[in-house]
Amino acid sequence: MKSVAHLLKSKTDIAIQAIAPAASVFEALQLMAHKNIGALLVMEGSQVVGIFTERDYARKIILKGRTSPQTTMREVMTPSVMSVTPEQTCDECMALMTENRLRHLPV
Repeated sequence: MKSVAHLLKSKTDIAIQAIAPAASVFEALQLMAHKNIGALLVMEGSQVVGIFTERDYARKIILKGRTSPQTTMREVMTPSVMSVTPEQTCDECMALMTENRLRHLPV
């Protein structure tokens, strides 16, 4: 079984993409579009405090009538973030994602 570390070795950009809780949703969307990604970690310093995904945008901004420039990440991020370590296997990750209905699983 391949480990997450093995899978990450094949990636060209393994930088952590994150944004501060006080940043606007608009700033997050710009970063996500620039990096062509569907989720950002929300971090205070080195501490993960949440995650923001395209699904969060659709459900917590558009459908609630909020505006991206005036809404902060703190208001709409998902505060509970499940993550894995590089040593875990891809099968373990897939099982976690399936069991918990996750689309994004930070390493």
